[in-house]
Amino acid sequence: MLNYFEANQPTQISETLYEVYGKIHRVTELTLREHQILQTLQQDPFLKEEHRDMLNRIFYKLNRTQRRRKIARSASIV
Repeated sequence: MLNYFEANQPTQISETLYEVYGKIHRVTELTLREHQILQTLQQDPFLKEEHRDMLNRIFYKLNRTQRRRKIARSASIV
């Protein structure tokens, strides 16, 4: 996984985003470093539209997974 400063080239950004997107389907959480990269990319005003779309998909998937976990925990408490 590249850090943001290593991933500031469009090809490297694409590879990093696809790597993270693939990972979120296999694991339930990302590392702190991966979250930091995503947050930094999200704040980048020069990010290409295709990269912004990928970021939106990643955050949607992460948020959906978190919502499902909350619902599952709530159901198990009752």
